[in-house]
Amino acid sequence: SADCPDTFQRKETNIIQIGSLVGCVCSLVDDVEATINGDGNYNSSNNHISPLVLDIGAGKALFTRAVYETLRRKVPCVAFDRRHQCEDDLFYDPKEGEVDDLHEQPYTRLVGDVGRLSSSRNLDPLRSAKGGGVIAITKHLCGGATDNSLMALCRLPLSDYVGGACLVPCCHIKTKREQYCNVPYLQRHGFCQTHRGLRGNMQDNDFRTFGMLINMSRAK
Repeated sequence: SADCPDTFQRKETNIIQIGSLVGCVCSLVDDVEATINGDGNYNSSNNHISPLVLDIGAGKALFTRAVYETLRRKVPCVAFDRRHQCEDDLFYDPKEGEVDDLHEQPYTRLVGDVGRLSSSRNLDPLRSAKGGGVIAITKHLCGGATDNSLMALCRLPLSDYVGGACLVPCCHIKTKREQYCNVPYLQRHGFCQTHRGLRGNMQDNDFRTFGMLINMSRAK
């Protein structure tokens, strides 16, 4: 809309993608709200867990801002990324003083690594949503970062916070076997059994083949 920053999404496919993802996140927010409180009220109170959107690997936080504005700033959003932002990175963030603290939920930047997502410092901005109020989202996390996020979200202490997730991977074919979040599941179905190769090294041809198939599925 005219009230939102220019996202530079000129390609129709990009616009459709962003719109689809934002729609999924908004549906998750409604579902989580109904599950934890059952009253459809986004405003937190002493007995109310407020939904909160956590964008992992947010980068310049275009996706975070799109969700924040679509939800009419009624749901707090946290943009989490390991980079310390420069001026260009903050282009999509609300300007200082632009968020009405009395009538709008906060928009927060949080610097940290996905591998330390569950540290106490990173959990502090999520306290209001503890008990299943956090909706974790990602857009195009590289390589094994999606798997790292899944493992962190499904384990304590973060599992006490998360009520929903919408994770969109990127270049998943670069994920290494040791980074993958659930090799035992694949092994139970007969895949990813290691064997010793011709040079004496342990190999897993199945996992490499899965990566190739993922790459082929992206071909246009």
